[in-house]
Amino acid sequence: MKKLLLVVLTVFCQTLWGQTIQNVKVVGATTSPAEVPPGATFLVSFDAKNFKCPETKFKIDFIQTGSLAVVSSSTITASPASLVMPSNAPQNKLYQIKVSSVRPAECRVDPLATGNLLTVRAVGPATPPTLPDSIEASPGVVTVLGVDETKFNPAEVQVTLNLTGAQFSNDPTDLSTYINGDFVPTKNLSITPNSISFGLSLKEGFNNFFFHTVDKQGLGIEGTYKLWSGSQSLVVNAINQANNPVNDASVKVVLSDDEIVVAEGKTVNGSVVFPNIPNRTLIVTASTSDNLFGVAGTVGGAGVTVRLTPIKTPNPINNNDFSLGTQGWDIGTAPVTIIPHQEANAQQFSITASNQDMKVSTAGEGPQNVSRTFITKKGTKNVTVRYQFITSEVPGGYFGSQYNDYYSIAIRSEKGKANQSEQKTMNGLGLGAFEYSSGATAFRELSLPVSVEGDVVHIDAEVANVADGLYDSYIVIDFVEERQVTITKKKLIDPDRTHTLSHLSIDNHSYFEGFVPVYGQITVEGPAEDKITSLQLQVYQGQTLINSANLHETAQSILFQTFGEDEKVEITTNRLLFNLPSRAPLNADGQVLLKLRVETEKSTQAVSVDYGSFANMMLARNLPRYSTDDDANEGGDMWGLPSMITYVSSLPANWSYNDISNMNGNVFPPHGSHRDGLDIDGYFAGYNARNAAVAQQFIDFLKTPAGSDAQAIFVAFEKTPTDTFWQTIKDATVNGSPVTNIIQRDMGHTTHFHLRKRPAAQANLVALNKKVRARQAARQQESSQVVNIYPNPASLSQSSINIKVNAIPNAIVEAEVLNLFGYSLKKLSGRSTSGEVNLMLNVDNRSIAPGMYLIKIHVPGKPVETKRLVVTD
Repeated sequence: MKKLLLVVLTVFCQTLWGQTIQNVKVVGATTSPAEVPPGATFLVSFDAKNFKCPETKFKIDFIQTGSLAVVSSSTITASPASLVMPSNAPQNKLYQIKVSSVRPAECRVDPLATGNLLTVRAVGPATPPTLPDSIEASPGVVTVLGVDETKFNPAEVQVTLNLTGAQFSNDPTDLSTYINGDFVPTKNLSITPNSISFGLSLKEGFNNFFFHTVDKQGLGIEGTYKLWSGSQSLVVNAINQANNPVNDASVKVVLSDDEIVVAEGKTVNGSVVFPNIPNRTLIVTASTSDNLFGVAGTVGGAGVTVRLTPIKTPNPINNNDFSLGTQGWDIGTAPVTIIPHQEANAQQFSITASNQDMKVSTAGEGPQNVSRTFITKKGTKNVTVRYQFITSEVPGGYFGSQYNDYYSIAIRSEKGKANQSEQKTMNGLGLGAFEYSSGATAFRELSLPVSVEGDVVHIDAEVANVADGLYDSYIVIDFVEERQVTITKKKLIDPDRTHTLSHLSIDNHSYFEGFVPVYGQITVEGPAEDKITSLQLQVYQGQTLINSANLHETAQSILFQTFGEDEKVEITTNRLLFNLPSRAPLNADGQVLLKLRVETEKSTQAVSVDYGSFANMMLARNLPRYSTDDDANEGGDMWGLPSMITYVSSLPANWSYNDISNMNGNVFPPHGSHRDGLDIDGYFAGYNARNAAVAQQFIDFLKTPAGSDAQAIFVAFEKTPTDTFWQTIKDATVNGSPVTNIIQRDMGHTTHFHLRKRPAAQANLVALNKKVRARQAARQQESSQVVNIYPNPASLSQSSINIKVNAIPNAIVEAEVLNLFGYSLKKLSGRSTSGEVNLMLNVDNRSIAPGMYLIKIHVPGKPVETKRLVVTD
């Protein structure tokens, strides 16, 4: 028995020795014990190759000898570990590093615990304290050719960067390009001292394009561009009321997701083709020099026919405020009701207007529209329509989906032959534009200048269900008003008094005595003897007024006087206009709507003008800072998008920070970026060494969830054999991708690094959760009827299209073909035999051209059903 016991103990000791943590050492140390300067970052490596369980972890305790005080403690899954010698460590002070293993419960191979000790000595001068760089960005100015934020870009583009005031680095690896936060390779790269040219593949739909390179001094050059690209072609046909082609019509295609993206062209033989169209909702308008006008909606490359109509004969009934119900309005078959006016934060916009509104509803798939034509009174300077969009798609959970309902408001004048229109979709407005529970936006206004001698004005209002006929949407018209007071020019400027407003900072703060100063220029026109008594900047979230400011007293002395002989007052140079008071932040990314509201002494009307929508920023609080300069003269430097502020809280605990964005974002000297609330400068003890240990810290960070959301990190290093930072990262990978896709050389970051967060994904369609997908499936089933249209899609090569409808015997079935603007093109009818009827739609190049159409089916005893038909070439 004794001999057997001895054998067992011998085997156990050998197993334990084989799995002890071995070869613990400081990477690069040449002395024993290793000597590390106070404040420096260093790496400790160890041999753990004999540990068999992948779940085994290793605890690293950094201990002060004598007192046994723990300097730091961390748990890692693999060698090496990154440690920082205390910056206040006394000279020649000894420290011990204990490396121990932690065996998971399910592991039976590794021992319960093993360990090893290493001694290090604090020797040498302390790492210098960090200071902000005096120069961060290149002095050069870059211009970008080959892509356009305001156009539909092709899938394959050739981008050219032209540089003045500096010269590009000739190292091709210094250029990095990113699409939607992901590193993407370039093609056909060509570099000269003042130009870089490269090919780039854009994604279908939205592309957040970011590039970074350096000049010959290694200083950063970068830019961000929001690009839309597509692979489809859109054919637009323009016809008049007689279904004849309209030549030389001006056609404009607007992307509903981003209304600055526009394509324009002229019709030839009644049609025009637009390339590079993404599969998104588009609003198409067409007009002529003799004031014909039309609008239609479509999706992607599905063609569309726009019917252009003239201004109708004026109706003499005076009913712009609906005090007489619908009299004087052409409502056709649209579902219209007169309802009491309802508005959160209601203000008096018109003393003359009644307290009734007209509500136009969708009815199945496709558009419903109403119109009004009247003659203005002499002295009227403009005509304004005040309205609100409501969609049950929002509370129904379909924001971001293909059920992208839209509205259109258009105003035309006869004498001026002018027009103004606004077409917006649910997704294009953004979720922040709606009160979620009701799906309602704030009331908006659209105005058109008219002849003061009296003019004929025509108004069209339309609302449309997209993709199916469920979840109705509405356009609510508050009133149409003839106004003598109007805001004709407006421009709002950031606190730096130079750059146009691009974001809005909303948070409690003490900068500028607790205000967000808004500078700018403004012109208001009105009758000679009248004068302004109130001018206000208002901030809306959805339909809720969340902040406002009156015109600053220094500007009041200029604007609050009679309009005079030229009938206008104006400020034409940048001056302080408003001081918005600080208030609680909005804790989610979104947009707020800015309005300007003016009242005058003699007018019975308050004029409200939409200025635009802006992304909201909030202030990062309680973050450790490595610089005491907070740019108070610019309103602070820690403003970011709410998602960025949340992200920063997940970054490593030993990091300190500076500079996200200035108040309201935008240009932030001396930085080349930090404009949109997604960039931050950082520092950690030992960073200034920028050695292998610092590089390893960044590699370890990129392996974390927060690291996976980093788009780029800029660090000063040289791509040489002696630069240990470069040698550590140049072949390293994280999740199969090169670390050098993220960590970039930028010599403006010697005493701090720069991290850019990935932008929020802008998906083509919302990522619906299971509950919403279930609702969507039920919705599609609910909307399906026993109606078959074939072929569908159809082409002009077919002579006819068959519409097959199930119905009781002898029932008269009617079908009406409409374009997406709701105009009737053809009507069909037939009698059911044997439970079905076949209606034949003849195809021709006049009324049925390539495009998308709606077919309304009416079966006795059943609701009207709407189906979609696509006709191609």
